[in-house]
Amino acid sequence: MKRKASALLLVMAMCTIIFAGCGNKNKDATDSANDKTSTSKGAAEDTVDDNGKVNGLMYKEGLPLVDEGAYSFSIFTDGSSDTGEFYMLNEFKKQTNVDVELRLLPYETAKERLNLDLNSGDYADVIGGWTLNDSMILTYGVQQGTFIPLEDYYEKYCPNISAILDLPGVRERMTAPDGHIYTIPYVCGDTTVGFSPYINGKWLENVGMEIPKTTEEFEAVLKAFKEKDANGNGDPNDEIPFSADPNNLHIEAMTGWFGLPMDRNGLGIKDEKPVYGGVSSEYREFLSWFNSLYEQGLLDKELYTQDISTWQGKGNKDLYGVSIAYGSSEYTGIPAAKEKGPVDVLPVLNADKGGKWLRGSDGFSIFRT
Repeated sequence: MKRKASALLLVMAMCTIIFAGCGNKNKDATDSANDKTSTSKGAAEDTVDDNGKVNGLMYKEGLPLVDEGAYSFSIFTDGSSDTGEFYMLNEFKKQTNVDVELRLLPYETAKERLNLDLNSGDYADVIGGWTLNDSMILTYGVQQGTFIPLEDYYEKYCPNISAILDLPGVRERMTAPDGHIYTIPYVCGDTTVGFSPYINGKWLENVGMEIPKTTEEFEAVLKAFKEKDANGNGDPNDEIPFSADPNNLHIEAMTGWFGLPMDRNGLGIKDEKPVYGGVSSEYREFLSWFNSLYEQGLLDKELYTQDISTWQGKGNKDLYGVSIAYGSSEYTGIPAAKEKGPVDVLPVLNADKGGKWLRGSDGFSIFRT
């Protein structure tokens, strides 16, 4: 059955919880809204009827947004929930009365399936999870117009999202080359960032070294991990100084230690301007240094070939001195706890010389149908 998208209702529902979309069971109401969103790049003028509904779709004030059973939408997302549950959907339903069809795919196959769906035209109303990337936004937003520009709706209906966009650098980072914003901003306001390098503090203690602050000190620590029985199990040859989550390597982020923060697509910011980091002197310097680590045997030999289970299995055996991960519990087998554990977040190296740690972000997108 052909889906009918209402951009206004989608965005209002997004502002209520985080994400939203809809397929309308009321043909007349949706056709009217669909005409506005498919012919205009911005939010149209609203009309409020005698029942207090905006454009005949949803209530202007109060919750839930719409009448029970009036609207539904589908969302494509990867199965990255540790529990397999999506608790926010229940709260979303309670606050909006919008029904959700969850198209859940395993993380390992979700991105491939999403590309197939987009190419075939049989896609969900909303993309969620960690499957959407910049190249998809360029193809299906900028070039093909499948994704709906959202910036006007944010300005009109979503003050909290607008406030996030107004944070330094966020709007510029979220804006596509055609001047539109197609996703919801994801901004980490914490002092820590997911997918950082984690260093084994117990190993440092065993080899008599401190947490490194420069790439030179970091290399020296990795050499000590390799040459000594850093994990203290009696085998001086089983230590793996450096590894990374195979699903989220973020090796390119280490270029930031050499002065150019760069995401996994090669986008960097230099002198307040976007640049392609893959041709930069900073990236070449990083590659030369990283290659020297490989030649010294300081990198996991399976860094680019292992699957997630292999990486976690070696981590559970206490074989890693340093690993890039979402959190240390992802590979150490030690549950996250209130008390400090043996693994520390590696501080940004060469910080006194402009070193930074930057990783890319993903987001949600709403489709035009």
